[in-house]
Formats: sequence, C-alpha cells, structure tokens
Amino acid sequence: MVSGTASAAGAAWTAGGRADKVPALLESIRNGGQQNLTSLDLSGCSLSSLPEEVLLLKDLQTLNLGDNTLSSLPAGIGALVSLRVLFFLRNSFSSLPPSLASLPSLETLSFKENKLSSLEPSHLPRSLRALILTSNRLSSIPPGLSGLPNLLKLMVAQNRLESLPADLHECKKLELLRAANNHLTHIPPSLWAMPALAWVALSGSPAMAQPPRLRDPPLKMDDFEVGAQ
Repeated sequence: MVSGTASAAGAAWTAGGRADKVPALLESIRNGGQQNLTSLDLSGCSLSSLPEEVLLLKDLQTLNLGDNTLSSLPAGIGALVSLRVLFFLRNSFSSLPPSLASLPSLETLSFKENKLSSLEPSHLPRSLRALILTSNRLSSIPPGLSGLPNLLKLMVAQNRLESLPADLHECKKLELLRAANNHLTHIPPSLWAMPALAWVALSGSPAMAQPPRLRDPPLKMDDFEVGAQ
C-alpha cells in the first residue's frame, strides 16, 4: 500500500530517503492512483533519471529531487502544468536542461550544489520568481535574465563569476541578490539604481575591496545590506 499525507490543499508523499519505497509509488501512479498529490519528495532515492510516471501528476505543485544523481530532464516535463517549486539540491547537472522552459507555472527553482558550468537563460520559464544557483562552477551568466519579468530573488553565491549579468538592471522586480564569494572585479553602477532591490550580498570578491558607491539618496541600512550570505 502506498500512502501519503492528505490535507485540504492536496496530498503529500515522501520517500524519506528510502529508494525501496519508490517502485510501489510508481506502480500506484501507473494504475491511476496518487492523482491528488500536490507535493512529492524523492530526495535521496538514488535516481539517475526522473521516472516518467511523475509526469502524470497534473496537480503536483512541489517536487523535491535533491540528493540524487540527475544530470538531465525529460523533454516532456512541461506536462507538470501545476508545478511551482522544483528542487535539485546536490545533483549532477552541468547545464540547465532546455525543457525547464516548458514549465508554465514554475516560480522557484534550485540547483544549489550542482556542477553547473554554463547557464542559458532561455532555458528558464518566464514565470520564475526565485532562482537559486548557489555553490556551482559558473564563471559567467550571459544576458537573458531580463526575459524573466517576475524574478524577485537571484542567488548565485559561491560560484566563479567575474561579472554580474549585463542586463541584470533590467530585472525591475528583483528584490534580493546574493552573489557573495565570487570573483567579481566590477560592480556596475546600474545595480544601485534598481528600483526594487532591497538586499544585496557581494562580499568575498575583489570588487568589494573598496566599498561601492550607493545610489543617491543612499538606501537605509534596514533596507540595504552588503552581507556575507
């Protein structure tokens, strides 16, 4: 028997890091079960690919695939039309799968602690509000983030970035930027003019050897912080 935790908002299922629980779940999905799942946690289940059965869960909103060995995604992942939160903590991705762009409702995406060495912004869905790329191998982010009109949070700390994205200032809704512990040599003045930006972390890069010139009038310290996160 496959069971989960039901609530008024739907049902949740977690493997609890036990790969042996996954086959029964997949069989249940194949037989038409689990269609009310809104949250699925398959973290730590030794997955090298996303089971195709998961793509049948049309109501799924949160999917945690952390601590597996995934390096690609199926082209049909866009079938998860309700998916809003997608976690890939500690997997093996070296680049963003292009099929991510087909997820129509995705708002939060995390590739923290992967092996990302390149990033193609066109592979990201326009619905995205939070992008977490902390602790990867990125040396640059090409222009294209301005194509994410709803982006509020960008977390790229602990990479190898030598510069911030050239069109970052066009992300008019961006509220939080965590880019500490990179190789930044220059902070563009346009950063300080971003209208919604309220929290910035840039420490640990050569560019921070001298304090940046903030916009005039200066932001209050309770609205702005150069931190170490």
